[in-house]
Amino acid sequence: MDNNKLSNMLQHITSIRKSRATGVIVVSSDNINHAKSNRSKKREACRRCVLSGKRQCPFGIKYFYKGDEDWDPNIPQKGKEAEAGCVGCGWYDIEKWRQELNKQLEEDKNK
Repeated sequence: MDNNKLSNMLQHITSIRKSRATGVIVVSSDNINHAKSNRSKKREACRRCVLSGKRQCPFGIKYFYKGDEDWDPNIPQKGKEAEAGCVGCGWYDIEKWRQELNKQLEEDKNK
């Protein structure tokens, strides 16, 4: 791991800490700005998906654990039912997407 990546990780870890004196959890403004930036990226990715009918790829990684890049034409793009078309996209549930991607990589490695 390069020093910049390690430094960024350590900065992130140390920016959320519990104050020893008060017991209060302290969150730095860097963390808040990072979260706002991620929400902004997600919002933009979802907007592009709705406009183009193409689901977007987090970090440029074209992987969908359900479906593919194309929005399923049987699922409406608006309303409560539209959420079903988001399942499988990393922007919808980044943690589930990461787990499924890692599982797929492990399966491919063991072939």
